[in-house]
Amino acid sequence: MSLSRSIQLIAVLVGLGIAPAFAADPVNYQDNILPIFRDICLNCHNPDKKKAGLDLSNYQSALAGSNNGPVISAGDADASLLSKVLDHSVEPNMPPKGDKLPQKQLDLIRAWIATGALETKTGKPIIVAKAKVDMGVTSLTLKKPDGPPPMPRDLSLEPTARSSRSWAVNCMAASPWAPVVAVGGQHQILLYDPENLALLGIVPWTDGEPCVAKFSRNGKMLLIGGGVAAKSGKVSLWDITSGKHVTDVGDEFDAVLAADISADQASVALGGPNKTLKLYSTQDGSAIAAVKKHTDWITAIAFSPDGVLLASADRAGGMWVWESKTAREFYNLAGHKAGITAVAFRDDSNVLASASEDGTIKLWDMQEGKNIKSWNAHGGGVLSLAFTHDGRLVSAGRDRVVKIWKPDGTLAKQLDAFNDIALQATFDHDGARVIGADWTGEIRVWDSVTGKLAGKLDPNPPTIQERIAAVQKRLDDAKPLREKAAAEFDRATRELQAAQANFAKIRTDTDAVLAQSQTDEQELAKLKAGMLFENLLAARKELASRQIEQDQLAAQLAAAKADADKAAAAVAVAQKQVDEAPALMRTSQAAVDKANEAVATADAAADTANASVGQKQLVVKQASELLEHLSAESAKSPDNKALADAAAKAKTVVESLESDLATARKLAEQRSGEADAARTALTTAKAAMDKQKQEFDRAPTALAQLRATATTASSAAAELKSQLDKATQATSAAKGKLDQITSEYERIAPKPAAPPTTQKSNA
Repeated sequence: MSLSRSIQLIAVLVGLGIAPAFAADPVNYQDNILPIFRDICLNCHNPDKKKAGLDLSNYQSALAGSNNGPVISAGDADASLLSKVLDHSVEPNMPPKGDKLPQKQLDLIRAWIATGALETKTGKPIIVAKAKVDMGVTSLTLKKPDGPPPMPRDLSLEPTARSSRSWAVNCMAASPWAPVVAVGGQHQILLYDPENLALLGIVPWTDGEPCVAKFSRNGKMLLIGGGVAAKSGKVSLWDITSGKHVTDVGDEFDAVLAADISADQASVALGGPNKTLKLYSTQDGSAIAAVKKHTDWITAIAFSPDGVLLASADRAGGMWVWESKTAREFYNLAGHKAGITAVAFRDDSNVLASASEDGTIKLWDMQEGKNIKSWNAHGGGVLSLAFTHDGRLVSAGRDRVVKIWKPDGTLAKQLDAFNDIALQATFDHDGARVIGADWTGEIRVWDSVTGKLAGKLDPNPPTIQERIAAVQKRLDDAKPLREKAAAEFDRATRELQAAQANFAKIRTDTDAVLAQSQTDEQELAKLKAGMLFENLLAARKELASRQIEQDQLAAQLAAAKADADKAAAAVAVAQKQVDEAPALMRTSQAAVDKANEAVATADAAADTANASVGQKQLVVKQASELLEHLSAESAKSPDNKALADAAAKAKTVVESLESDLATARKLAEQRSGEADAARTALTTAKAAMDKQKQEFDRAPTALAQLRATATTASSAAAELKSQLDKATQATSAAKGKLDQITSEYERIAPKPAAPPTTQKSNA
């Protein structure tokens, strides 16, 4: 605690009547505050009950606070929830069911908080510094920010340092979204536009030499790190859009050699000869973490674009990837055989690139922490490395060359060599240009596609006064030329005035001639259009005639095709009849034969039935005669019972025989009818077979006639098809001719005049 701060705190205590002036024992938790808590608070806020999650029985738990967060803001009694609930300025009032504490105790608690909330009289006060600056960003997606690109504004154009010659460029960085490149050296950062090579502004760096320059992910903030070797170092943040210095981070005892700002702009990572990777808060400059893992100078640092990872590398070839928020180790990436000079993340944060004095560039997969590509890039060592948005890389090395690499590591372009070691190389914001610098301070700008030199940047720009003098000299040197040009202008003006009078007469005469010519040309155009319109009418008429002819031929062709199809179908039917005739004749003959057999069978059955009738008639006759004899004898001897029985039996037999005879006669009639029907069927079958034979005999002649008819119809259709094709071609030609004439007519035909516009009266 500073002396002035101590005096202020003692004065507070004296004013409150809590401590005598220059008291030896400051207010502390153990001696002054815990006794008050024991009397009024610990019955609820102890380790056993811990109401609302608050335990005031020991110093650490009191500082930890309740379930809702800290209740003590060391250094600020007015902001502490504990003092507010105790003086009943906010609810819940404490004690909950008692009176407010005596003012002397309240003042003592407030004084304890205000003086840093000491634990014991020999303890150190906790003073929480308020935030100095808020640079937080809410979106970490790597896309072009809305609005115009962040360009430098309100920055001085006067160099901080001006030397007799150019010096090596210590650092270089390009804005991700704007045409701005930062060039560091000689106690300043120069901001140039790589498109027009104009100096946009100068950021002073008076605390030594700048060793590292980085733009924030949104391109608005410029980070500068450096210092004095073995003496001091820090990182400064500048808002280039306002031209204002925002804050400083770090208070090192050696120069900062590597640094970067996180994607959310909440923290800065830096490192250098002390071999310690340090993280600082940009809000209040407080230290977040310090990692002592490196065994040599830290030479390269980079945050991932998504804000998740942080990479650091050293002069011994060691390289680690850390969790950016906690600085916990994520990967140990071993592979380089010499010092690492640069690290850079690809835009998607999935690939980390590293460059080394061993001459190689390596690509590392951030999903698994494995090397996925390695190649020899520069003989003697790689000194610089940068990605552009499309995944290409640019590098510079001791071989004096700047090279452009495709995303897969194959060489895309090797640019013209420098005269000395190539120290720096980067793409501009859209990857269209490459900026490189060497040990002598020469800075070149190339087209990244063609490799052609677009210009150079001055690492040692003149002062404003020198530039004014240079411009004035150019004006003075041009004075004779201006005077000569003015005299020439006066002479030309006089000649022009003299010529204008003659020009007016010539113009009047010319206008008359042109007006008459224009009238004649219009009349000629009108007549030519009239002639062309006659041709147009003739072409329309010809097209209509050709179309009618084409339509008629199309109809005739359709009818001829129908006739040909019909004839072909008839030929097919006739041919089928001829082909089937033998089989049908055999079928008909079989039917006749079968009918003959049926007649013979029926006649035989009829003869048998008639013979049976004759036999039965004879038996009936004989039985009837016997019955008459028995009946006569029985009548003569009525008492002869045997004779009477015999006569009765004979009668029964006769009746049975007559019935049998009747049945036989019916069967004989049926058999005779069947024989007649069989003979009729035979006659029908013979007639059908005769008719079929006659038809079959005529079929070859009819087939020949049908074939001739089909051939004639097919020939007629082919002829009509040929005529239709010719007619179609003629119609098409007529249409083409009409289209051509129509186009020509529309081109030269006079356009109708627009109707006059009628303006409304204001009356």
